[in-house]
Parts: sequence; C-alpha cells; structure tokens
Amino acid sequence: MNEFYDLEAIICREAFFGEGYGSVGGEEASKILAGYLRPRKDGGHLNVLDVGAGLGGFSFFIARIDEPMVKLAQNRLASSDVAEKVKLQVCNVETAEFPAESFDAMVWRASLVHIPVSKKESVLKRTMKWLKPGGQFISMDLCLANRAEDLQGFQEYLDFMGIECVDIESYKKMLEAVGLKEIFAKEDNAFYLRKTVEELASAEKAKSEVKKCVSERTYQTQAEYWLNKSKWVEAGAICNAYFVAHK
Repeated sequence: MNEFYDLEAIICREAFFGEGYGSVGGEEASKILAGYLRPRKDGGHLNVLDVGAGLGGFSFFIARIDEPMVKLAQNRLASSDVAEKVKLQVCNVETAEFPAESFDAMVWRASLVHIPVSKKESVLKRTMKWLKPGGQFISMDLCLANRAEDLQGFQEYLDFMGIECVDIESYKKMLEAVGLKEIFAKEDNAFYLRKTVEELASAEKAKSEVKKCVSERTYQTQAEYWLNKSKWVEAGAICNAYFVAHK
C-alpha cells in the first residue's frame, strides 16, 4: 500500500483538513461542490454517487468516502445520524456495477486524477450509464497549467505521487466525448492556496495531539506533501478546477 494512504497518513490528513476529509478544502470545498447540485423537480431526495469518496466527508455532508479510509468511514457511519442515507462500498470503478440510470448526480472529488490518462475517458464513459438522463456530473480536480512542461522536477513529482493530470481544455473535451453537455469549468487556485495555508496552520496547533497517534516521520511527510503541491500550484504547473455538466 502507498504510504500516503496507510492509517497513520490518513489520521494526519484529517488533522490538516478536518474529520472526514483527506484533501485540501475540507468542509468548505464540500459546500462549494454541493452548491452546484440541482434539486430534483419532483422534490425527492437526490441519489448521488460519490466516486473515490475516501473518508466520506462529502457524502456525509450532502446527506445532512484505498480501503483503510472506507473502513474508518464505515465505522463512523454506524453511529452517524445519516446512516440510513449513506452506503459506503469498497470497489474498483473500472469493474464496479450499479443499476443503469440510478443516480441523480455523480461527484468526483480529487479522484479522477488518480486514474491514468490513457484510461480516464473509458472509465468515465462506463460510469455514464449509471447517471440518469439530465443527471449532473460534478468534479473538483487538479489540472495541468500553462507552465507544467517548463518546470524542472515537476514530472518526477507526479510520478512519485502516482497521479496523472490533463489541462482544463482536455478535461472538458473528455467530458464532451462521454456525452456530457453544457460543461462549466472554473479555475480556483486562490481557494486552494488559502485553504492549504489555513489547514496546515491548524494542524500545527494540534500537532502534539496528532503525534500521539502517528510518528514524526509520517507527520512531516504529509506536511511536506501538501506544501509541495502548493508550490507547484504557485509556480503555474497545476491548478485547482471545478467542472459541472449534465448528461
């Protein structure tokens, strides 16, 4: 298992981003993504597929998730007030099956970036059959920016983290190719950088408590990881972006 996704690393990231979250933005990013969701015309409850949900923060948020994350989220779900509204499942999106046209919305929060570029479109295409006609696609992801090819060491960073990005225009074309329409895209580096600073500062205040559960090495590795990602955003190599479309 990648060391960035073992239990100690997960505990560290929650100290940075808040309970239920393993990436920049925490609950504030959930509020932004949820703001793009449209209510059903019949007034019924939305059935939402949260792809790569990790610790479940966004799933829990809109109801009122690597396997260790989901197991931790499942333990919390059992005693949660949204237990009857959220179902967590460990599966591979490349092989998973859900009933056709069963979801009102599909959310990808910092998850498509972990799928190889060569597979992104095919994976998206197979998931489209689960989305109802008119259903929403919502994503927050890292994309390549203008200076990505010019910066020494950047590709090595991507390779080390095991993530593969495309630029915003390529992302939009990929969404068009799988049948999505009226695609809205927005770059928001200001939010990403602000939240990174705030969250790392918050984690530093709680460092003594966090280190009761994790090693100094794990804590420093996680802090350096997020600082490095912010460095590449500031340098113009990658950007934080939102995408909203419908089937």
